Amino acid sequence: MTGNDIKAFATAGVLKQVKLEDDKLVNAINIANIELHKKFRLTINEQYVLMAEATTIYQLNEDCLHVVEVYNQRAELFDLNNEYDLNTISTISYNQIQVSNPIPGEYLSVIYQASPPLITSLDDTIAIPYTLLTPMLHYIGYVLYGGSSGDLDGPSAHHLQAYTSSCNMIIDEGLITPDNGVLSSVCAKGYV
Repeated sequence: MTGNDIKAFATAGVLKQVKLEDDKLVNAINIANIELHKKFRLTINEQYVLMAEATTIYQLNEDCLHVVEVYNQRAELFDLNNEYDLNTISTISYNQIQVSNPIPGEYLSVIYQASPPLITSLDDTIAIPYTLLTPMLHYIGYVLYGGSSGDLDGPSAHHLQAYTSSCNMIIDEGLITPDNGVLSSVCAKGYV
């Protein structure tokens, strides 16, 4: 779907009272798309990290929102942020990992939740499923009505509540799960 498709849906429905200027709409689409990518694991990427001697901190790609799992080259899963495991991989920031005991010359496979590419015009494609169109439109409404203004009773608050409700409905009906099927180490150990 393109930005123009989203504009058509918006003007025919939940945002028909708002004057949609293209530059403001592009910005709102980008913000809404990032929020949806944070809430749902829509894009999972992998980065290989070559460990080096005396280096414990490694930089990840710019599009990294959150590290999901880390494997060594023997496909062994590392615990993340486990202070009781001497071989844990720590996420010291959203795009950096710290390896407790690096093995020079070996690779790590870092699986991470990725942010979406930003659009620059309404002709650009936004890669989200149509299932998420309603929450996207409501988050756009939240942004365009001045979402950070602190107004708790106006249209901005209504759109934020509608966004939350539509995301919860999508999760409750199993249309998209927040983890999007990626097995986490917590699930693998039977804690969920």
